[in-house]
Amino acid sequence: MSGPESLQRRRWLLGLGPLALGLLPPPTACAAEPLRVPVAIGENSSRPFVVPLLQLIGEAAGIEWQILQAPWARVLVLAERGQALAFGMARTKPREEQFAFSAPVFDNHVWMLVRRDQALDFHSLDDLRERTVCISRGISYGGSFDAVKGKLFKVEYVDGDLGARLRMLMAGRCDMALGSHRSPDPWLLERRARELTGLSATLAVLPTPLALEAVHFAVGHGQALADVLPRINKALQVKRAAIRALIDSDL
Repeated sequence: MSGPESLQRRRWLLGLGPLALGLLPPPTACAAEPLRVPVAIGENSSRPFVVPLLQLIGEAAGIEWQILQAPWARVLVLAERGQALAFGMARTKPREEQFAFSAPVFDNHVWMLVRRDQALDFHSLDDLRERTVCISRGISYGGSFDAVKGKLFKVEYVDGDLGARLRMLMAGRCDMALGSHRSPDPWLLERRARELTGLSATLAVLPTPLALEAVHFAVGHGQALADVLPRINKALQVKRAAIRALIDSDL
């Protein structure tokens, strides 16, 4: 036998033949095995919340997560190189040129923390004119904020967790520190700030968030791990109610 029909048969024998002869497990057996996927989270992420959240998504997506915790700058590098998915990334115009994103997982609120005796009546970014704001390096605090930082107002980059920024605030090195929390209730971040610093009466969170940023999974364009994003998107739909309950919890 020769010609196109013979070529087609040889391809079938090489591809499907072993399965038909029972030499390979059926597709259902392969699908039962979870897909092992490395995922990187920021070193200051709240593991009591993030780990159960990843587990919820992993259960629905058939994914077994290999969690890496690293400084955020390192998380971005790992994701861009395709060595891990990044979890917790806000989607911005510059990042869209580098990364492929999942659907939003939840909304993160960016809150402004101040010394209580210097509370600010905040209505717009113009109210920050000539002030100094303590922020983390590599973190997006909203496209509008990112566009004018260092121009309309000064920024002080602080390595470490929220506690490090608050220490700078209390030392007078900045007029405001930014922190994020999934809850729309500013009191939950204020409670966390008090736990981190041991201060109660001297810290306050302004009642209006600076920005509302959706959180995503992300990986560099063209990387193999980008193929996992549709699977994650389906899992987010399946687990939406359970994810919402976890977001609303005190974890």
